[in-house]
Amino acid sequence: MKRIVIESLLVFLAFFSINFFVTDSEFSSIYIIKYILISVPQALLIVYLIWIKKPEREANNPQNKILRNNSLSVYGFRSFKLKEIIYTIILFAFIFVISYTIVYFLELLPDSIFKSPEQVLKISVPIPFLLAFSIAVGYKEEIFFRSYLLTGFANAGIRFRFIAIISTCLFALLHAYSGTIGVLIALINGFIFCYAFKKTKNVHVIAIAHTLYNFTVLVLQSG
Repeated sequence: MKRIVIESLLVFLAFFSINFFVTDSEFSSIYIIKYILISVPQALLIVYLIWIKKPEREANNPQNKILRNNSLSVYGFRSFKLKEIIYTIILFAFIFVISYTIVYFLELLPDSIFKSPEQVLKISVPIPFLLAFSIAVGYKEEIFFRSYLLTGFANAGIRFRFIAIISTCLFALLHAYSGTIGVLIALINGFIFCYAFKKTKNVHVIAIAHTLYNFTVLVLQSG
């Protein structure tokens, strides 16, 4: 238990603390290239930390045989099946509708403290860069906040609801740079992604849905 807590905290600080010092004016093609060059090795390192963990073993097995599923599959790295495409699209559509419904109604409030992402971020970046950035963000964040944290703490005997709250709060904190409404949306979407991961046991489903959401939002903001 102590090991997973320390390891998770160190990974979070090492990989995500930079977000607290990023301003929206820095968002450019150069920033995206730098982000991808940094994020890909970081995501691979998290995958490596998962891979070197001991595989789960069968409960109440006198021979203590190792399960056929290795560490990666236990953490949600499974093949992306055709039937899961529909679930991924539904998940993306759901979080998109929820997010923009929240934005719409909050902006109706007089003198609202909330600011929509469109008001905060001004984007003039080529579409391919936006797609590459969305993929890097989607996979890096889902691998850590859902695959790594949820599964790692669950294996340590922590209840799912508690882990989901911790994971989602960290995920929301990560989006503090996008303003109050960005934190609120991240908080809601974080819980949705947690339960989607619990249901599908497939990190690709939530990572692709996350990618589609980010890409759509960025394209709309650049329009």
